[in-house]
This record gives sequence, structure tokens and C-alpha cells, in this order.
Amino acid sequence: MNYYISQKIALEYKLLPSTCKSIVNTFMKEGRVGKKENRIRKIKKIIITYNLILNPLNPYLSSV
Repeated sequence: MNYYISQKIALEYKLLPSTCKSIVNTFMKEGRVGKKENRIRKIKKIIITYNLILNPLNPYLSSV
């Protein structure tokens, strides 16, 4: 994008030239003009493992 064109557009819309350039670059890279949507945070999975020792002959000696 020509620097002078971005200056004219920036003056017309009362933006900084760097802001105008950034908006154009974002549109060219990502196809969007507005802000990004808030990302949905992934729920962390809690994995717990248990070691079971089962004694079928004497259940009271079984342990977790």
C-alpha cells in the first residue's frame, strides 16, 4: 500500500497512518477488519489413576 494513500485515508477517517496500515495488513493476512473473537479457554482435564490391589481370598487386605 502506498504510504501517501494510507496517509490520505488516515486523515479522512481520523486515524493514525500506522493504524490504517495495520488494518490493511490484518485484512490481507487474516481476512478480518474487526477485533478477534474472545477465545474459549479449554477446560483442563484432570486425570487420576488409582492402583487397586485386590485379594479375593482376604478382601480386608485389598488396598487402593
